[in-house]
Amino acid sequence: MPEYSKRKYILELGENVLVQFSSIFKSPHIKIDDNTRINGPINIRGEGKCSIGKYCAIGYDVKILTSDHEHIYPNLQVAMHEKMNFSKSITSKTKGVVIGHNVRISDGATLLGNINIGNGALIATESVVTMDVPKYGIVAGNPAKLIKYRFEEGIVKYMEELKWWDWDKNKIQNNKSFFSTDLSLASSKSISKSIIKD
Repeated sequence: MPEYSKRKYILELGENVLVQFSSIFKSPHIKIDDNTRINGPINIRGEGKCSIGKYCAIGYDVKILTSDHEHIYPNLQVAMHEKMNFSKSITSKTKGVVIGHNVRISDGATLLGNINIGNGALIATESVVTMDVPKYGIVAGNPAKLIKYRFEEGIVKYMEELKWWDWDKNKIQNNKSFFSTDLSLASSKSISKSIIKD
């Protein structure tokens, strides 16, 4: 039996998570938090862990590679390296991929190991993300670059303090006005007034 087939993988799903049947999960520990929707097949693999926050929206054919390969040795094939039991691994050590809450990852995007995606970030279609993405940042391209922030700094700070993704369903339901507010035109003071606390 080949060595790779003996590896163990842990997939931890929160409440009300949508995952497509044809998805591939091959990382040591993958955690997908409450109310996240993976709307098409996703491929998460590698030697690092992967954590996905609450209320994320993930498109079709997204790839998340939680580790990378060293390219400083003569050989580039992991299977041959492991079979020969060479002393040095060509799979680089990584902390994995951490995706915050309410992140949108559009169709065909690829995320490469050892990165953090901040809360509220938006990753455009077919982007290749090789670096951290700031909270509420919009990135696009190959390699992905920061295009702009979704909101001005004061609103971003307010949203980080608000943490609406931790609200229960009743509180979310009671705050339809907040979720229908154009935050690009609002102030943190006006947003605060629109929120029903209980």
